[in-house]
Amino acid sequence: MGLDYDPWQHAEGLRLTVEERKLPSRHRGEYHHGERLILIAPHLSHREARSTLAHEIQHALVGDLPTPFGPVHRRQEIRARKGAALLLIDAGEYATAEQLRDGHVRSIAYDLEVTARIVTDWRNYWASEDPRSSSALRAMLRSACW
Repeated sequence: MGLDYDPWQHAEGLRLTVEERKLPSRHRGEYHHGERLILIAPHLSHREARSTLAHEIQHALVGDLPTPFGPVHRRQEIRARKGAALLLIDAGEYATAEQLRDGHVRSIAYDLEVTARIVTDWRNYWASEDPRSSSALRAMLRSACW
């Protein structure tokens, strides 16, 4: 999907309500399952809001509920981060940005309209798919780009 992915349109299609609201410090977004409500902090840049909303949509898709139980919470967050990264970053678009920006994560993130964390999560996903991650990813990106 990549740059064509519009999380606001996706949320609307899922009949989720998205509101900007002041959240506890360091919180960028929250999903409230019973209300089918996603809250986004009002101070976020477009890239941060886009990345956060895609992440919260992942929680909505599987019906995640907040939990104080660490292992479950961690699994929920990993799944949401991976899902958001896969929706927000297209391999071909990544390859172009990687080439233009010589691998600089923040610059790649800027080009792809996501946060640096989303770029890192996307890279980590590809690394987990192939033990030779870095060289395999770069080879795949070179062939996709050129």
